[in-house]
Amino acid sequence: MNEQTAAEAGGLVATFAKTLSAPWVIGIVAGAVGFMFSWPHTKREGFCRIAAAGICSHFFGPGLLATAVHFLTWIPVEEMRTGCYLVAGLPGWWVLAFGFKWLENRQGRDAADIAAELAEGTKKVKELL
Repeated sequence: MNEQTAAEAGGLVATFAKTLSAPWVIGIVAGAVGFMFSWPHTKREGFCRIAAAGICSHFFGPGLLATAVHFLTWIPVEEMRTGCYLVAGLPGWWVLAFGFKWLENRQGRDAADIAAELAEGTKKVKELL
């Protein structure tokens, strides 16, 4: 192996490692971890779970990491990054499924009924707090 191919191979390995540390890839792993708790019923559901976990990891992972860095100052950022992105991606599917199920249960109702229901739910939450 000459020097040029060794350098190209090293660059390829570095690019692969960088790609694996991307938030969306860690989210995909979070979606796969979610399969351990509840196996998808269809291929479409499995794809949606993985996509939702990747998206949530990408959007909510940096905020969770910033919060963790603020409160856990003794742990280096490099050691917290993957865990924060993984934890941010885990609830993605359940949040998405809850939203769609909530909309499905209100099918055929008009916006005023749904708004009244939301207002009532908000009052109950305020009473609990």
